[in-house]
Amino acid sequence: MADQVQPELFRLCSSKEDWALVRDVITLTKIKWAIYSFDPYKSAGPDQIIPALLQQGMDSIQSILCSIYRVCLASGYVSQAWRQTKVIFIPKPGRPSYAVAKAYRPISLSSFLSKTLERLVDRHIRDKVLKEFPLHKYQFAYLPGKSTEAALHQVVSSIEKGLAFKEIAIGAFLDVEGAFDKTSCEVILTAFQEHNVPPLICKWIHYMLKSRQITMSLVGETLRVSVAGGCPRGGVLLPLLWDLVVDALFRELNKAGYLAIGYADDIAVIVKGKFPTTVIDMLQVALKNIENWCNRTKLSVNPNKTVLVPFTRMRSVGNLRKPTLFGERIPYSHRLNTLDLF
Repeated sequence: MADQVQPELFRLCSSKEDWALVRDVITLTKIKWAIYSFDPYKSAGPDQIIPALLQQGMDSIQSILCSIYRVCLASGYVSQAWRQTKVIFIPKPGRPSYAVAKAYRPISLSSFLSKTLERLVDRHIRDKVLKEFPLHKYQFAYLPGKSTEAALHQVVSSIEKGLAFKEIAIGAFLDVEGAFDKTSCEVILTAFQEHNVPPLICKWIHYMLKSRQITMSLVGETLRVSVAGGCPRGGVLLPLLWDLVVDALFRELNKAGYLAIGYADDIAVIVKGKFPTTVIDMLQVALKNIENWCNRTKLSVNPNKTVLVPFTRMRSVGNLRKPTLFGERIPYSHRLNTLDLF
């Protein structure tokens, strides 16, 4: 019965091609998979619906959800109730003071009805779009078969090869500041379009990001604000959104001959060569490319988490010149805990 009604709705908001895409993204089987992929007792959003309720009522709600999700995706619309997000702040461990906002990590609690649709869209992009336009191979976060260990292995292997050929290798280890909170919707949309994500899905994601309304409790007061930027922490699509945004940087650096490896918002750039001054010059160009990418995306690199590490078996490399990033000299460190890399 639902399928008999839906074509009338879609003629008002989408083409036949859009409707065909919607039917591919959203099916009864995929909805069941998405809902059962959630931990039954994960914290609920503002609607107080936990996954266990959806899972237990699957037989009754599955076809209804299918109709609703198809209408939402085809029209690029997000239900007003699904736009509501409750934000809680989790203290980051090991901070010297918790009197500043950066000492806390905001976690978004949104409706699992909305998260289910996000998961369906995420699956379609990963299974269909990224099969034809894959992410760069040196991205190691949020991807099957990849991990921090794999990223570190790639970094260490590159450095060891340089040492074996009696080269000096300099590693620049950087952290993109506010990567998830400050990335604009326009930058995200551009990244999706560059990977040939269907316009209909781009439209829905753009509306989902631009129409969010968050509620948070601070010092005994409840604040309600509208959010028009950033990636919602705790959102199902967050990992994919960031991977697509930062992918252009990895492609640019590796195409230019540098080894650029990343895990989420942490980036390692390895430059090797026989002569220290030449390596420094090459690294400066790589850092300039990172600056240009930051300017395009309106993001920045955290200077307090940026460090250069020289690796060499040479007896002496002289006084290494410090390259600059955003006009600031970057310090060298001769000691680095590998756990700090990613």
